[in-house]
Amino acid sequence: MNFLRIEQGYGKIGIQTYPSKPEINTKAAQLDMQQTFIKVEISQQLPKVWIDQHECFATAGLKNNTEILEDAAQAAYQQAMSYTAKKAQEGDSLADIRNKGNPIAAIARANCFNQNVFDIDIIPKARPRIEVSGDIKKSFQEGQISANVQEGRIDINFTQPQINMYLMQKPYINIEYTGNNIDVKI
Repeated sequence: MNFLRIEQGYGKIGIQTYPSKPEINTKAAQLDMQQTFIKVEISQQLPKVWIDQHECFATAGLKNNTEILEDAAQAAYQQAMSYTAKKAQEGDSLADIRNKGNPIAAIARANCFNQNVFDIDIIPKARPRIEVSGDIKKSFQEGQISANVQEGRIDINFTQPQINMYLMQKPYINIEYTGNNIDVKI
């Protein structure tokens, strides 16, 4: 019997990988800062309030002796002046002979009835005088900031990834004839 024997083997590929390696080295930045603080000075004079109610009391009739005397003198002067004016007017009407009628009766009629005037009033009529004093003084000196910066550094080393591919086993096919029959002999 004749046989044909076929034997085969697949090829094998080997893969060897080397991953990437990042190496990062850092040096931090340095900041050196110096500061002079702001200076603020505040001085104050406490407030003082003066309230003068003298004018309020005076309009209500509560006056000191000097003011009472001054007001009485002023009122007497006004009354004397108005009385003098009234008597001068009455004298003028008596002296006017062109006037027909009785000027003495007219003067007597005008003087016999009092003409009182009534009025409603409120007191005080004047406001109190108010004065306020006090002060705030402020001064300041500006502050300063000085900064010195040393730069940082970043070093990066990067190893590239590698892939090595190789043939571990070659593919093959073996064909063999097994049998006793030989057709040709040389």
